[in-house]
Amino acid sequence: MLHHDAAAVILAHNQPSGGTDPARADAMLTATLRSTLSLIEVRVLDPPVVAAQRSMSFAERGLL
Repeated sequence: MLHHDAAAVILAHNQPSGGTDPARADAMLTATLRSTLSLIEVRVLDPPVVAAQRSMSFAERGLL
């Protein structure tokens, strides 16, 4: 991120189980990454959960 002077990132969580509901660990990791990246002024735009045929947006659900 720093190498490319990124102002923002989009993270993705892969869910091999096929479900798109974020696990508690996903939410905790996202919060930690958002907090850490904010220290270097990089925003997390959305960490979608990606499953086989579906995806779920944290931002659309108001979880971001």
